[in-house]
Amino acid sequence: MNQRISKIYPTLISTLLLLLLSFGTMAQKAWKLDVKGKVRDDATNELLRGAKVEITKGGAPFKTIYADNSGSFSFMLDPDNSYTITVSHNSYVSKIITISTENTPGDAEVKENFSASTNFGLFKRVPDVDFSVLDSPIGAVFFDPAENKFDYSVVDFDLKKKLEELKKAIEKQKADKEAQEKAEKEAALAKAAFTKDSLAKAEADAKKKALADAEEAKRKAAADAKAEADAKKKAIADAEEAKKKAAADAEAAKAEEKKKALADAEAAKAEAKKKAEQEALDKETAKKNAEQAELDKINAKKKAEQDELAAIAAKKKAEQDELASAAAKKKAEQEEITKSAEAKKQAELEEKKNALAKKKAEDEERRLAAEKAKPTTVIKNEAPVIKQAPAEKPIESAPPEVIQPENVRYDEFDFGTYHVNRTFITTGGIEIEYQKIKHQWGGIFFKRDGLDITDGTYRKEMRKYGLKAQ
Repeated sequence: MNQRISKIYPTLISTLLLLLLSFGTMAQKAWKLDVKGKVRDDATNELLRGAKVEITKGGAPFKTIYADNSGSFSFMLDPDNSYTITVSHNSYVSKIITISTENTPGDAEVKENFSASTNFGLFKRVPDVDFSVLDSPIGAVFFDPAENKFDYSVVDFDLKKKLEELKKAIEKQKADKEAQEKAEKEAALAKAAFTKDSLAKAEADAKKKALADAEEAKRKAAADAKAEADAKKKAIADAEEAKKKAAADAEAAKAEEKKKALADAEAAKAEAKKKAEQEALDKETAKKNAEQAELDKINAKKKAEQDELAAIAAKKKAEQDELASAAAKKKAEQEEITKSAEAKKQAELEEKKNALAKKKAEDEERRLAAEKAKPTTVIKNEAPVIKQAPAEKPIESAPPEVIQPENVRYDEFDFGTYHVNRTFITTGGIEIEYQKIKHQWGGIFFKRDGLDITDGTYRKEMRKYGLKAQ
């Protein structure tokens, strides 16, 4: 991921983040996300010790830490939460990112803690530069289940361009400040040079006056003529000096006016640029709002479809429950019929048993009477021969039971996702219901009186009644 980010977003490498995934082996979601990073000056790459790192968890304050003397910091984050990381330092502009530890695997899939490396490059705050692009998170860190690792995405795809424009604005302000300082320094040097020339001229005039006074002491007559010449020369010099000063003042006023005009033009240009950027931002915001509205519409439609599917599924389940209830009711009725038939059969058997016992008692009385009438004889009793009944043959080899057509009926119906064939067989005064249920996804199931049976049992019992399986 390092190479991909460095190629696509080179300006973000100093801001963020190379996240390397590893796994942990603790109790359920007991692993942590180990975050480490450094804070630097974006322009000079100087490490910023004491930088403030503020962390919020789910929108609430979580913890605040400070970078050490090497500009480094580290902290641990819990799984299944969302965090916002804000890094700031004195006269620098803060930067913000988000980290989500949601939608991550459980500890059964983790062998050791996750780890992440995040680096922040902060811009030095400069007057008259708009840093509002950094008021919101510039990137988001999240877990990618497909790649089974954490990944990073840029919040604004125009962020690279905006950061480059921000750097250019900072550099321009710096260049303007340096140019202003240079102009002020040159003006101070020019003023100092002008003062030096004035002092030199005054010294020369004083020297000339001293020589003139000495000459006047020697030759008084010549002194008057020379004094007149000096006065005339001084007047000329004063006039020239006044002319130079007036020209210098005019040039300074002109330069000041030009500088003010340039500053006004630059301010107007900056205002126009800011307005254009705001209009572009408003347009982009409107576009995103429209996209979000369309997405909300699509989600609402999907939810309505899901609700409709859930209603259909509930209806089908109710129908299945109704069938199961009817089958259970029918089974109970058949059990009651069977129970009544068995009770009746038991009563008949008991009646026959009593009749046989009565007959046996009467036969015994007749035998005893006959024995009394006959002479006593020795009778040798032999052990009775007991014959075992032959083993019952399996259903496959037993001849099919004769089922009359009027004792068999069929029907079938669809439940949307599956088809049911039913066969009703009346035998021994009891009706038995068989079902063959075939689902659209290919599964086939069988039931007898509402209870599950296998395919083999179903076919075997159809053969038992001499019927062909549906």
